[in-house]
This record gives sequence, C-alpha cells and structure tokens, in this order.
Amino acid sequence: MNHRLLLTSCLYALLTQTALAQQPKEEVAVLGLKSGKALGEESFLPSLVARETRVLRTGLLIDAPENLETEVKATLQDKLKALLEENPKYDTEVLTFTSSEETGMLHNEALVDLAQKHQKDMIIFASLEPIGDKYWLLLRAYAGVQGKVLYSTKVNYSVKQNASHSEGATNTLQTEERIDEEIRTFLSASAIAPAVNQLSEQPTELRLDTTPGNMHVYIGDRLVGLSPLILRGISADETELKVFEQVPYQISRIKIISSPPGVDVFINNEKQGVTPLEFPPELRAVGTYDIRFEARGDFEAEIQIQTDPENISVQLDKSPVQRTPVSFQELDKKNYTLTLNPYRPISVTYPLNRLVSPIHIEPYKYAKLILNASVKDAEVRLNDELMGETPYSANLPQGKHELTLSKNRFRTQNKTLFLEPGKTQELFFNLEPRSADTSIFFTPTGEITPQLNIAGKFLGFGRVETLPVVLPYRNESAQLYGVEVDYGWPEIYRFSDNFTLGLEVSAAYFALQSESYFRQYPGIGTKVQFLRESDNIPISAAVGGYFTLDPARLNTVGYLSLSRNFGDFALHLGLQTHGFNLNVGYTGWDNIRIGGVVYADSFFKLLTENGERSTGTFYGLQAGYSF
Repeated sequence: MNHRLLLTSCLYALLTQTALAQQPKEEVAVLGLKSGKALGEESFLPSLVARETRVLRTGLLIDAPENLETEVKATLQDKLKALLEENPKYDTEVLTFTSSEETGMLHNEALVDLAQKHQKDMIIFASLEPIGDKYWLLLRAYAGVQGKVLYSTKVNYSVKQNASHSEGATNTLQTEERIDEEIRTFLSASAIAPAVNQLSEQPTELRLDTTPGNMHVYIGDRLVGLSPLILRGISADETELKVFEQVPYQISRIKIISSPPGVDVFINNEKQGVTPLEFPPELRAVGTYDIRFEARGDFEAEIQIQTDPENISVQLDKSPVQRTPVSFQELDKKNYTLTLNPYRPISVTYPLNRLVSPIHIEPYKYAKLILNASVKDAEVRLNDELMGETPYSANLPQGKHELTLSKNRFRTQNKTLFLEPGKTQELFFNLEPRSADTSIFFTPTGEITPQLNIAGKFLGFGRVETLPVVLPYRNESAQLYGVEVDYGWPEIYRFSDNFTLGLEVSAAYFALQSESYFRQYPGIGTKVQFLRESDNIPISAAVGGYFTLDPARLNTVGYLSLSRNFGDFALHLGLQTHGFNLNVGYTGWDNIRIGGVVYADSFFKLLTENGERSTGTFYGLQAGYSF
C-alpha cells in the first residue's frame, strides 16, 4: 500500500474537513469513499481473464438432414450468421467440414483441430434434428481449446409443405420472431465465455489445455488465467510459462516404531508415549517438530509419514528432502527435527520458445531422471531444493528444471534440464577440481587442475642482509611482487583411485625490492603429482622444482608439496631445499581464489647474490583466476 498517499489523505481530511465527531455520518462515509477510491486506483489489481469484453473469433457450423433443400440450409445459415453479427461479442466465420462423416455430434478432438486450423476461440454448432413432423434446432457452443460444451439449448422449429412444388415437394422453415429471440437469448448467455486473454497486440497465440483443468497459468511472474486458456499477443520478451495446481493436503498418518519397542517419545519437549506411537490429530499439521527418544539401551527407530495427496516434501534434520509417502529408517540418535513443509503445488515450467500451439500439459505425468558423477556424494539441487547426493534417481514433474551439482574441491556444475513426460533422462557429469595450483604454490592446494591459471602475489615485512664477511654490510627491509601462469594435466596415468601421475608446467616473473636495489626473476618450473586427494585419502602430494632464467644466478629449488582441503578452505605446506612456505586460502569459488602466504627463505635464494641471505619471514596476500 502507498503509505505516502494514505498520509496525504489523512492530512487532507484533517485540514479541509470539520472534526469527524461533528460531521454527519454521510460526510464521514463520503470522505472514506474518496480515500478508498484513491488508494484503490493506486493499488491496481488487473483482471486475470477477459470474459465477454473481448471479441470472440467464432466459427459457425451447420448440420441439416439431407432431405432438406440447399436453399433451406442456406436460409438457416444466413439467419444464424445475421443474428451472430448483431452481437458485437462475436466475429463470425462460417466453417465447413471436408467430409460428411464428421458431422453429427462432434468429438472434442475434431473440434479442437478445427478451431486450431481456423484460429477460433469458440465454435457454435447448429443442427436440425427431425422429431415427427417438426424439427429441433440444437445449438451448442464449444470452447476452442478443450472442445468441451460451454452452453447448449434447443429451439422448436415447425415445418410446412411448399405448395409450389409438385410430388417431390420439400420442407421449408417457418421464420418467426419468437425463434429469433430464442436464438438471441442463447447467444447472449453469460456461460458462452471461453477463457481468452489478450496480453498485447502481438500476432502470437498459444492455445493451452491441461489435465486436470482449472490450473493456474503464469507467464513469467504474471498470472494470466486458468486452463484451458487462449493467450493472444505473447510478447517476444516473455521467456517462461508456468502451470501449477494449488490444492491443500492432509497429513493422514505419522507413526513411530522402534526395535526394541517401548522407547519413550517426546515431541516438542512433551512426552507423548512409548513406541509404537501415532501422532495425535492435533500434531498432524504443517510445521517443525523436535522429536526426542529416551531408551535404556541401544535402539533403532522408524518414522512413517503419509499424506493425502502424496508427493509432499518432508525433511528430517538437514538430510535431503523426501516426498510422501516416506519412511525414515535406522534412526539411532536421541534427537531429531522433523519438518512438514507447507504444500508446494505441482508446478511445470516450459520456455515459451519450446512450446508449439496447441499445447496439452499433464503435470502429474512424471519424467524419470537418473544422475551420476565422476565423484560420489556430490550434492544434487533441483530448483534450489536439496534433493540428495549422487548417484541420484527420482520421478520428477515434466518441464524445465535448474540442476546444480556441487562438492567441496570441485567446480560447481549448473545445467538447465527439460524433462519430457513419461520419458527417462540419464546424465553423467565429470566434476573437475576447482582449486587451481601453481608451481611455486600460489594457491593453497597442491592438486593439479586442467585449467590455465594466472596468479599474483605481494609479500612484505621481510629483510635481506649480507654476511658479516661481505662489505659493506647491509640489513634492509624488502618486498616481493610476482605474477605467474601455469597449466596442468592431472591424470596422465592412473594407478588407482588415489595414485595418479599428473604433470604441470609454469612460467613466472618476480621482483625483489629493497632500499638499495631492485632485482628481477624470470623463471620456469615443473611439478609431478603422485597422490590425489580423495574421500579415502584427504591429502594430495607432489614433487617438483623451479629455476631462474637469469644467467647470472642459475640457482634451482626443489620441493615436496602437501595439501589438505577443509570444506571451502585449504591448507598447503611446501618443504623446499631453501626453506618452507605455508599457504591458507579460500577455494569456495569456481574461478577466483584468495589467500594468505607465509614464506621462510625458500626461493628468495634465487634472487640473492653471493654473500647475501634472506632472514626473517615474509608475509603476504595472493589472488588469482582460473580459466
């Protein structure tokens, strides 16, 4: 609600009106109506489906017995068309069938095909049925999408012989004002209102039907009506169509059993009894329940949940969401949190560019999804809902789904799925390590990755000094700047799940700056990984070395690299021939890494000359990007 408008209305009332207590009741009511009208105009609520306010594109079909003259059929057709054209609600076109076998009581499929072919919102079908020496004129209005009858009636037509004809005389229809009025009454019936929504003046059109019917239809976040529905003028900017059914559900049963029985059960800190135990009716509702078990010895419990309808999401602790009917088994902890979620309606989402009119959607006709990945226990999320871990298999609603696969140390995989009803889609994902490495330990992991990595770092608080035998003696503070590029092949050869042979090469440029000099270090390095981190062995290990390309200082450094990941953080230790380095960093992003580094001597030896040495410890920051 617009609070500014409300405040303005109140001030207006105070400044321009007499005290409310002194005003007649009529004036108070008028003032309230004015304010309410202004607020109502400000908070505009659009109508969802246009009914009768739009012109209905109408097809007219005529069916009459063969013994009637062509002239009589034409007269009936002209009468109906003229009466339709009187009503501005109808934009009428006379339709014909290609085969006489298709006349009579029309089938839904034939009507839908005919309406789609001629792009009609509805079809009015008029047929003459002989009853003795009279005729019934049966009038039926059909929806153009579903083919169902919207409204029907019958009008009594009398017949007489045409005396101008000889023995082969035929029948003619009597035209009476009463009959015209009955037809007009039929045409003006409010029930003749197929669901049509004119979204814009665009020429596009989508004819939508669902099973079951009366499902909510959205384009983007805008509710456009209930199915079956004709949508005209869908803009090219619109991307998605959503269909869902909002139905409440009942929790029919929550039962707890255990082995052995007789375990005390507390629900929300109140004792409810011993196993086997059924939740009382007052506790069978949407919400969160703290369940506590008390037993004298070891036990295993089971929680069984049934709902009507089924497929309601339920969660126990932080485990993946399950769908009813569900049974949580092998429960041996003392405390659990059971969450019964509010009803999340069955929902189907389709990109508009994948839909071809007419479209029939059966949301309860599921598709099967089977997922597997190169690493087990990868977290599976569908539409931002935790569903389980790989390997994963489930029956899911058809349509569009956003899939996310993630696991510590590996790059997150995102994929948009389109599931076809009644079909199975099987997918395999090769998850790649997301923590990149460089030959001189830029990032806090020793694990080689098959990406191009660019790294940069700055280190300070270090000192460079000369040995006492070298004159003049210097002891100066120094800083280090650097950038490097590397690329790796993590699995040249596999010995087992953990022992693999990987290779990495790198190139770097560094500079050491002190108070009296500036030295550069162009160099190259290589690294061989022989132990790859896994769920069984949580450490990666490698050996390698690097050397300077400066001909004045052809020094080399060898090292042993050990790394350990802790969730989205990693710890790295490098044992080198000239010291050691320790790296701690954040590796939770797929491409960007940041961290801190501590160096004790190590490759600073490559930047010093004879008689010089680096003392103390250098501290710094590092950041990089992987392509």
